Amino acid sequence: MLNPPPLRALIPLLISVALLSACVKTAEQGSGTNAPTNLEIKASHILVDNRKEAEAIIERLNNGEDFATLARRYSIGPSAPQGGDLGYFSSGTMISEFWDAAWMLQAGEHSKEPVKTQFGWHVIKVFDRRTIPLTGDARPNRYSERISVNRDGVVASNRQYPRPLPAPSLPEPKIHRECSDRNEVVRAGHILLPSREQAETIIAQLKAGETFPELAWRYSIGPSAHDGGDLGYFCSGTMIPEFWDGVEKLKAGEFSTTPVKTQFGWHVIKVFDRGPPPPRTGN
Repeated sequence: MLNPPPLRALIPLLISVALLSACVKTAEQGSGTNAPTNLEIKASHILVDNRKEAEAIIERLNNGEDFATLARRYSIGPSAPQGGDLGYFSSGTMISEFWDAAWMLQAGEHSKEPVKTQFGWHVIKVFDRRTIPLTGDARPNRYSERISVNRDGVVASNRQYPRPLPAPSLPEPKIHRECSDRNEVVRAGHILLPSREQAETIIAQLKAGETFPELAWRYSIGPSAHDGGDLGYFCSGTMIPEFWDGVEKLKAGEFSTTPVKTQFGWHVIKVFDRGPPPPRTGN
């Protein structure tokens, strides 16, 4: 029986086409190699105690006030003296809520809504986005042991450990609401890359025995990289047609042997489970 699961990782395929297309274009322009790449973001933030304060900061930014000046004056984070500057960072070096919010911003944009993390409320501004080829020791350590994180959200520990595929935990009503008229739900993951050549490199690594979640964490440019590429359970009609067509060809345990092209980039897909929707329980 399938367990009811999270579709939170559908974010990379459901947020705006324009935004994701821009991300892919940026990645393509920034990479002159067929090797897998890592997206890095240069951003600053203003950390405050409550949502109301963060909304007031956003309003002042909308009126043209300088981000660094406001950060020095109001941020309670360690980066305040530097105008909130966090430098360049990548997925796995920031807590996931912060990374996901920064990933959705283009260079020059600031968050239009406050971002909530365990440290408080953040207003984020992205100054640059770049992709760098990853080979050998240049690969980032995305398996940081998250035991030491400062109030700027920076992961301090560098000890590596393998991360298992996350278990789905979406409430049943969600899956029934979206898939009530379908005969099958699928749990799948994907690795999103800027080019076909990079996707083919990932497929070769999978064939050589490397694990899907590990490669997703290292190389995927989508927000679901934090979850090993896991998209949870979904059904036809909740994904764009090209992606669903790629999923439909695979049995449980199989990954795509040919990259799947969508407007977001090139996907390597793996199906983890498929079957009828879980039975309703309760009211």
